[in-house]
Amino acid sequence: MRNPPEAIDPAAPDDHVPFDRLTEAERAEALTRMRENFRNPGPDIRAFYATIGQRTGASGIDEKGRLVRQRADGSLEVLKE
Repeated sequence: MRNPPEAIDPAAPDDHVPFDRLTEAERAEALTRMRENFRNPGPDIRAFYATIGQRTGASGIDEKGRLVRQRADGSLEVLKE
């Protein structure tokens, strides 16, 4: 999604146009891309969150869909079935 020079806000960092200055079609495209990135993160994002998930006290959803918390001994405490 390239923006024409006249659409670039000079106060915006890295020449990115603020969301409220996008056209309706550009907003829809941006939201579609964000939704896809959240649903299917890349391997670097998955690795980052896996590292966080191994820390004591980290919580998340296990492979059975339960809410769990990481214990100091490496085991998981089920918080909610």
